[in-house]
Amino acid sequence: MKVVLTPKSNEELERFFKMAIIDYAKTIAKAYDLTNDRAIEIATKQTQQIRANKETKVEVFSIHDELISQPVGELWISLNPTNKKAFIYQITIFKCNRGKGYGKATLLQLEDYCKKLGYSEIKLSVFMNNQTAFRLYQKMDYKLVRAELKKNL
Repeated sequence: MKVVLTPKSNEELERFFKMAIIDYAKTIAKAYDLTNDRAIEIATKQTQQIRANKETKVEVFSIHDELISQPVGELWISLNPTNKKAFIYQITIFKCNRGKGYGKATLLQLEDYCKKLGYSEIKLSVFMNNQTAFRLYQKMDYKLVRAELKKNL
């Protein structure tokens, strides 16, 4: 496996963000008990705010495995040049490629990329119903810094 992060074209970006909004809306609808329409509204607004933020640079990559010459996932980050901190908004490894080490390889590539740019920190958020991702982040030395708990009655 040889993972390479390839920036998406402007045309690819628009398709990516349409799907990212839908995927994020599904996640927050479930996590926060929202209607699909409300979740889409929130996901759209948050995505627009992230993309419009002049203090950060948004980058979206296709995750390619050069050994098989095909994309295996996608990565969406923002970079803050003022405080030299990066934020991962989304890592998606396509279903047929999960469990093969692409998540770990992507994080390692991202760390190298950020270090070359002089960045000192990468942050992310993860929903706890995604235990596979949570365990991966823990294995990669990401530390839990905040928790939100709920109880359904």
